[in-house]
Amino acid sequence: MTAVKSGVKVYHHCYVTNAHGNKWIYARVESTNTEGRLVSDKSTLKSGTLARC
Repeated sequence: MTAVKSGVKVYHHCYVTNAHGNKWIYARVESTNTEGRLVSDKSTLKSGTLARC
């Protein structure tokens, strides 16, 4: 697991909700090939909407 620094732009692809009701967002870090999951309560969506994966 790697922490993303505050202010780093990520591109959100879609989300899943696990059995505990936590929403996980699949995203890519700007200007990299790094992809991964973000916990939605730790991130802020600035624009657009998310689709379920």
